[in-house]
Parts: sequence; C-alpha cells; structure tokens
Amino acid sequence: MQLDLFEHGRDVMLRNAVVEALRRYDAAAAETALAGLASHHAADPWLPAMAVLCERLRRRPLAGALARPAAATVLKAAEEAVDPAARRVFGDDAKAWLAPLWCELARALANLAFDPCDEDVHAVPCFLRGGDWRAAIAHIESIPSWRRQPVPVAWMIEARAPVDDAARIWPLAAELAWMAPARAKALLPRLPLVQFGHWVRRFEREFDGSEASDGFAWFPAWVLIEEGRLAEALRGAEPGSHAPPERCARLIMDLLVLERQGRHTELVAARRRLRHAHEGLFALYLRSR
Repeated sequence: MQLDLFEHGRDVMLRNAVVEALRRYDAAAAETALAGLASHHAADPWLPAMAVLCERLRRRPLAGALARPAAATVLKAAEEAVDPAARRVFGDDAKAWLAPLWCELARALANLAFDPCDEDVHAVPCFLRGGDWRAAIAHIESIPSWRRQPVPVAWMIEARAPVDDAARIWPLAAELAWMAPARAKALLPRLPLVQFGHWVRRFEREFDGSEASDGFAWFPAWVLIEEGRLAEALRGAEPGSHAPPERCARLIMDLLVLERQGRHTELVAARRRLRHAHEGLFALYLRSR
C-alpha cells in the first residue's frame, strides 16, 4: 500500500511539473517534464492535452504575418485542439492562460482584410478572446464602413461592453438589432452588462412576436417604452434601412421628447402614428403612461 501511495504521489508531482512549466509558458521545461511523465506513466490521461499545449508553445512566437489559408489552419487548431486542451489542464484558469496566445495570433492576422464571408479569419475575434479591447476597437475602426455591417458592429459591442456602460452601448445594440436581429439576440444576453440580459428576457416574455425569426428587430422600440431614459442615447444610432422596427423606435423616441416638452397637439398626432404603425407597441406605450 505504501508503494502504491508513493507511485500515486510521483504521478501528481510529475504532472504538476508539466502544469507549472506550461503556466510559465516555458516550452523547453514543459517538454522535459512531459517526457518524464510519459516515461513514468504512459497511460496518464492528462498526457494528450499537455502534449497539445507543449506543441503550441513550441511554435511561439508565430513567424510573422499569416496568409489567409495558413491563418485558417492555425485558427482551426486553436479552436478544436488548443482551447479544449487548455480547459482540460487549467480548468477555470484556461481563459487567462490562453489570452496572450490569442493576442499573439491576432497580431499575426493583423494584415488580413475583413471578409464578411470569412469573418472568423481576422484579428478582431482573436483580440476579443485575448481581452485586448483597445486593439480590437482600433482594428474594427480600420474596417471601411464598419458601422454599416453587422459583424463589425457586433465586434464593437463586445469590445466596448467590458469598459462602457449600457447607455453607451445602447445605440450600437439598436443598430445591430435592426441589421441582424438573430445575431443581436444571441449576443446581448452574453455581455458583461446585466441590464441587457434582463431586458432581453423580459422582451421575450412580454412582446408578442419576439419568437419570430426577425422578431428581435423590435427590441429597441420595446426597450424605449420600458426605459425612456435611453431615448436621448438612441439619437447616437446611425440611420439604418428605415424598416418598420427602426421607424417605430425613432417614433417612440420622438414621443418621449414631446412628452417632456408638453407639446400636446404634436404628441396626440405622434401617438396616432404609433398606433397605426404597431398596435402592440402602442398598447404597451399607453399601459406605461
């Protein structure tokens, strides 16, 4: 029994030696420790994941700028092999360990232009995963007409959410909801801003039609009725295609201004326009008055 305990303790010691070397990003020490663990216990269940991480460290730093095909290959390996291996070895600390590797990969992709048909092969998603919000924002702003395209707008929301409040993110969130409702619906509850998750859950419960494929396009209009203080912030939203959901949101924004200013005649006319545009939103609006 003593021998079994000793052997078990040696397994743990050898495994910890690999983990500590990996934690320091020391490829040579990690490979030496890994060889020792493999020699002592070839069936150790941690070996495959540790080998993947050693291989990734062996390729540091990445050699200059990557062309798109090579970049796609490296990204695929990062997603399908390195990321799960890091979660296996480091658990909750995997995200922090991976962050500098994602940022390193982002810099190797910095020369690649944004391709909406191949959106993942770009520096910005890597900077986002690495937590370098400033670099992500700078690269988004370098994309021509970025604010007219749903993918860069979604990236900008992700990059700014950790450092801005909900009111500053709100115009971008509204633009994304109008341009790409399904993408906005998936993104907003995941932001580190609890207000968005709260609003999305309430919208899905209370708005008739929220389950439709494009139903989330009505989210900005609904939020304005519930959170009138956001009306002024929405003025910073870029004009979109002026589809009905956007027109209703801007109409509600005008209604809220007219209410504050006490312009009764114009307010009555604006309420009539809202009723004609969307009976359900009009009913919600009246209920809150």
